[in-house]
Amino acid sequence: MSNFNYLQDIPEFTSFADLCIQAENTINMPSYSPCVIQCRVALEKCIKFIYSKERYLMIYDYNHMKLSAMLSNYEFRKLIPLPIQDKMHKIRKKGNKGLHNGIAYTEDVAIESLRDLFDIVQWIDQRYNTNHTPQYFSSARIDRNHNPLQNDSSQSNKPSLWRDLGFTALGSVLTFVGLAILGKNGKK
Repeated sequence: MSNFNYLQDIPEFTSFADLCIQAENTINMPSYSPCVIQCRVALEKCIKFIYSKERYLMIYDYNHMKLSAMLSNYEFRKLIPLPIQDKMHKIRKKGNKGLHNGIAYTEDVAIESLRDLFDIVQWIDQRYNTNHTPQYFSSARIDRNHNPLQNDSSQSNKPSLWRDLGFTALGSVLTFVGLAILGKNGKK
């Protein structure tokens, strides 16, 4: 039983429900960094959901905005309570450092990221779900037996987190190698 399973029962939340569940499932990886990175991926979908629901935010081309730009938008900041904004920024910063700087995170940091994501999703649920029922995060609900690397035939038609993360990491490595070859001035 996942802390995020209840999201699958709310049709409006399908854009980010599976990503939240995947984030929690990645806690069983040999490293905890994929969990933190996946929390950041899920957060971005949550933010885009908020932009799609708020009439005065719809004017922005949020599908092409960077996460940091979406979070620092003045209208967005007026809407989001400060404690929720702080959790959003923590997830963004940790996820970026995990992906781009190769930071190795501990289990405690991964669980903190999941808890922060959960609190953000609870705020979204409270604001946008007319049938909101408060939920509570519990690290005991995290399925420690789920192996996200095993092929699950019921998930075969869904995007692969590991493929997506692999391409993102490959892109980062190629960028780094290209910069190293070209040097600081962009010349050989």
